[in-house]
Amino acid sequence: MELYTLDGLNGIKDIVETFQSVVWNMQFFGFGDFELVVPGTPKNFQILSKGTLLVRKTDISGNYDNLTYKNVMQIHGVKLDYESEKGWLLTLRGSGLKKMVDQRIVWAQTNLSGTVEDGIRQVLTDNLIQPTDPDRVIQDFVLAPAKGYTETIEAQLFGENIADWIQSTCEMNGFGWDVYISGGKYVFDLVNCT
Repeated sequence: MELYTLDGLNGIKDIVETFQSVVWNMQFFGFGDFELVVPGTPKNFQILSKGTLLVRKTDISGNYDNLTYKNVMQIHGVKLDYESEKGWLLTLRGSGLKKMVDQRIVWAQTNLSGTVEDGIRQVLTDNLIQPTDPDRVIQDFVLAPAKGYTETIEAQLFGENIADWIQSTCEMNGFGWDVYISGGKYVFDLVNCT
């Protein structure tokens, strides 16, 4: 497996040259998570800090001018340990990019009546893409083109954690969701599992 660090939205920054173990857990409904154990070298300390984005080579697609990075994980925790046989080891843990949606709640009362897809798009637009309070914007977060799914929803929201609400709504309606990087943006995409 080849593993790279990303320079935010600007593409590949570095390669993770060696690692002891890696667990890459992607989820259709939830955030997904990972654990990576690497030697505690000066280079790894430099390139693998909290907030760093990681992607596997197999999750990179497109051409040089327009690459897409799927199943991207972000480091949330770094732990340094010493083992007598292996020396210093860094254990890195984190979650998928979907976790960024977990940073927002439904800020104002929102009444939804229509398709699930349109409802999710409205909640994201109103609360993190174009909210009335500019401090609540998640920069460079966009929606993938609508797919035209026809499942419907009737709901009234206020104060819900958006990621939790999207996850439960998707589970009830047979959708998965993703946040990936493409074209220098974080892209939210809804996927029908049928």
